[in-house]
Amino acid sequence: MGALFSAFCAIATFLLCIFNREPETFFSGLSSKTAYRFCGLKSYEDKVSVQFKRCSLVHVNVLLRHGTRAPDSKSIKSFTDLHERLKER
Repeated sequence: MGALFSAFCAIATFLLCIFNREPETFFSGLSSKTAYRFCGLKSYEDKVSVQFKRCSLVHVNVLLRHGTRAPDSKSIKSFTDLHERLKER
């Protein structure tokens, strides 16, 4: 009975997510490299993110885990390029 209820809840959640999204943005959250902030049902724009637009970068911390979001060699090269651009600032 518990497994049936869990399956029902999973299907109901999936259907709610599909029908609460705008059609043109639904598939944006299905990529392996989509930023988590773009996968929500509501706009990510909030007071804090608006304040960040006026700031300039001073320090970056990165916590990586092997295999996170399955980066390929092209993505890893883009990380190196980003690092070089950040050092220039």
